[in-house]
Amino acid sequence: MTADTPVILVVDDQEAGRFIKTTVLRGAGFRVIEASTGVAALDIARAEPVDIAVLDVNLPDMHGFEVCRRLKVEHAEDAPIFVLQISNTAVSDSDRIKGLQEGADVYLTEPVAPQLLLATVNALIRTRRAEVALAAAAERERQARQEAEAANRVKDEFLATLSHELRTPLNAMMGWIWQLQRGHLTDEARARALESLARSTRMQARIIDDLLDVSRIVKGKLQLDMRTVDLEALLEGAVDSIRDEATPRHVELGVSTTPVTVTGDAGRLEQVIGNLLTNALKFTPDGGRIMVSLTTDNDRAIVRVEDTGAGIDPAFQPYIFDQFRQAEGGINRKHSGLGLGLSIVRQLVEMHGGTVSVFSEGQGRGAAFTVALPRALETEAAFDRRETTVRLLNDVNILIVEDEPDMRDLLAAVLESSGAHATTAPSATRALELLSHHTFDVLVSDIGLPEQDGMKLLNRVRALGYPMLAVAVTAYAGADDRRRILESGYQLHVPKPVNPAALVRAIAGLLAQHVRPES
Repeated sequence: MTADTPVILVVDDQEAGRFIKTTVLRGAGFRVIEASTGVAALDIARAEPVDIAVLDVNLPDMHGFEVCRRLKVEHAEDAPIFVLQISNTAVSDSDRIKGLQEGADVYLTEPVAPQLLLATVNALIRTRRAEVALAAAAERERQARQEAEAANRVKDEFLATLSHELRTPLNAMMGWIWQLQRGHLTDEARARALESLARSTRMQARIIDDLLDVSRIVKGKLQLDMRTVDLEALLEGAVDSIRDEATPRHVELGVSTTPVTVTGDAGRLEQVIGNLLTNALKFTPDGGRIMVSLTTDNDRAIVRVEDTGAGIDPAFQPYIFDQFRQAEGGINRKHSGLGLGLSIVRQLVEMHGGTVSVFSEGQGRGAAFTVALPRALETEAAFDRRETTVRLLNDVNILIVEDEPDMRDLLAAVLESSGAHATTAPSATRALELLSHHTFDVLVSDIGLPEQDGMKLLNRVRALGYPMLAVAVTAYAGADDRRRILESGYQLHVPKPVNPAALVRAIAGLLAQHVRPES
C-alpha cells in the first residue's frame, strides 16, 4: 500500500456482510479498516485518515444516520469523510431521503452487486479528491491574497514613511534658505543655517543611496571590489565616526578587537558596520551603552554590536532584516528611517559569504547583532598567488555570458590567465549565435541577464543539444536561489562577488568530474 491509497472504513455489525464488502474493496486495492459498532467507527475516524465510510444503517449501539451525522460534523474542518450508506431494512424512499438529509453522499439498498459497490466508491473517491483539491486551491488563493494585502500595506506604509523622511529635511532646507535669502541672519544664525543645510543634504543623500542600493541588490547588479580588508581598523574607524553623536548623549562606546583580515569590499563592509552602529545608537537612550567587539572563531571573523536600548519584540525578530519592515509604524513612531538599513546589512553580508543574526530578550532589554564573515587565511592567499602561475584550465574553451562589461572583462581575464580560451557574450541571444558556430566545454553565465535570464538560456542550450558544462556566476546568492539555479541544470552555483582563485578551482574540479565534450 502507498500513502496515496484511499482508506475505506467498513461499518457493519453483521460479520458476513462486513466480510463481503471488505473482500471486494481490498481486492480492488483499497486499504480497508473494519468496525462493528458506531462508537468504534467514530473512534477509528478520529485516529485514522479515512476517505470513505461504507456505513450500515442498523448498528447495535446507535443509528447509522447518527454515525453519519457525527462523521460529517467532526471532520468538517479537515479532510471531509464521504459516506456511502447501505441498508437491507431501511429501503423505502423516505428512508433514502432521511439518510441523505443526515449527510450521506450516496444511499444504496441491499443487495449491492460488487461492481456497483466498487463503481460507487470510486466515484466518491474522485469527488472527494476534487473537493480536497478545490479546498487546497481556495486556501492557497486565500493565503496569496493575504500576502498581497500585507505587501500592499507595507508598500503604503513605506511610501508614507518615504514621503515623511524626504519632507523633514526638505522642510528645514527650505526654511533656512528663505532666511538666508532675506539676509537678516546674524553670523551665528547663518552658521547654524549652513550646518542644518549640510545635515539635511546628508540625510537626503543617505536615503537616496539606500534606495539605490536596494534596487541594485534586487536586480543582482551590485558589484563588490574584493580586496584584503583589515577588519579591525575598519571597525575602529566606524566607531570613531559615531562618537561625536554619542558623546553629547552620554552614550558609552566600548570597543574590544583582535587583528583579523577578511576578503571583501571595504566600503560595503564599512557600510554594514556603520548601519549596525547607527541602528544601535538610534535605539539606545541617553546614558546607555553600546559594546562593539571583533573576535575570531576558527575560519570566521565575528563582529558583535550590542546595545542597552529599546530591544526587539520576539514576534518581530523574524522580520527584522526584511525590507521596509519596522517595529514602529504609523504617525506615532519615535524614530526616523525607511526600514532599509538592516535589510541592506543582511544582503551585503550574504554577498560576502557571511551571515548576520540578532538576539534580544524583548522590549526594553537591548539587542545584539552578530555578523560572521569568512577570514582571509594565509594558506588561501598563498594558494591564490601560486595559482597565478599554474594553468589549471589549459585549452578549455569557455563561453562567458555577462551583461556588465567590467564583470565580463574580469571573468575573461581570470579564466584566460589560467589557460582557458574565453569567448564573451553580453546577452543570451549573442551566446546562442556563438554556440551555433563554435564548440565550448563550459558555459559560465550570469543569471540576471536582459531579454532572457541565465536559466532560460541554459534550457535553450540543452534543447539545442549542446553538451557543455554549466556554471552560474550570480549575485542571486540565497539558499532558495542556489537551489532553483541548480535545479535548472547548472552544475555549479558561484555567488558574486567572485573569488577568482575559487572560481578557477571550481571549474577545474567540475571538469575533472566529467569527460570533456569532443571538439
